[in-house]
Amino acid sequence: MPKIVNEEDNFSSFIWKDLPKEALAFIYQEYFTQEMSLEEYLNIYFGNKITGIKHEADRLFEEAKQVCLAEGEFPEELQDIQTTIIVKQSPAKKTSNVSIANLKPRDTSEVQRAQYNRKIEQKENDIDDLRRINQATQASNEQLESELNLYFKNSEELLYQTSRFDLKQAQREQELFREVQHTLRSKINLQNESLELTSKKTQRQQEDTLEKLYQERSKLAW
Repeated sequence: MPKIVNEEDNFSSFIWKDLPKEALAFIYQEYFTQEMSLEEYLNIYFGNKITGIKHEADRLFEEAKQVCLAEGEFPEELQDIQTTIIVKQSPAKKTSNVSIANLKPRDTSEVQRAQYNRKIEQKENDIDDLRRINQATQASNEQLESELNLYFKNSEELLYQTSRFDLKQAQREQELFREVQHTLRSKINLQNESLELTSKKTQRQQEDTLEKLYQERSKLAW
């Protein structure tokens, strides 16, 4: 909600103006893609039913703008959008020079801290996703093992029934069955061990990277 102030009256009066939709889409992309749709965010902003929603949008726009400028990724079409607009007085009426403190750029540490906060949040989400994938894989493997055990049990009972009619044939089939059973179990166990080692290694690397980000952020000056 850009604030338009008049230099002519020493910035004592102002009017408000809504941010354009392209600026709101930029804010949404940076902060709210996982919480709601773009249409929902636009409705919340223009509905103005949440106290301070438009002032917060101004703050988020400036924060994300500084971060993207530091990374060289700020969209060119948003360059002219400002959250504070100064209406200059004519030279004939100008009586004094006024310094507006809130127009000074954020210091380097604040910009870098915002960058680290975003990277840390993303890394934490990556680690959580990895844990969920590992849990789902483990549950799937346990289900497969349970089903195989049931299959092997039923097969052994069938072989036992067959042995009553042809003992030699049943013995040959039982040897083949046990060989297949051993091969399957070995491959499943090997695959599970390999997957577990890979998952632990990946998670440890992610956690090391996260710890490094924490340390680098803590070194920034306040």
